[in-house]
Amino acid sequence: MLPPSVDVDGLQEYYKYAKRDAQEWIDKVVPIANALGVKVRENVLKGDTSVVQSLTDYASSQAVDLIVVGRKGSGGFKRLLLGSVSNGVVNHAASSVLVVR
Repeated sequence: MLPPSVDVDGLQEYYKYAKRDAQEWIDKVVPIANALGVKVRENVLKGDTSVVQSLTDYASSQAVDLIVVGRKGSGGFKRLLLGSVSNGVVNHAASSVLVVR
């Protein structure tokens, strides 16, 4: 049995949308941080590894002092199946991690 086919064009469109959405969010947040005197680095990551691996590798390579991640709040069985990015970053990052709700 063959695996289901992947709609490459649809996947590329999704990545474009996700990157644009992430950049719009960053464009709103960075000026607020700068106004408060918080030094931030902005970068939309795209990697072939897991989200946790991409974040922790980037933070290590850039000598990041603090990683701030959101906590979506998935719990119970869903969390068991999917895992948690914030939990993974907390457990694998070399730098400090702040988890916000």
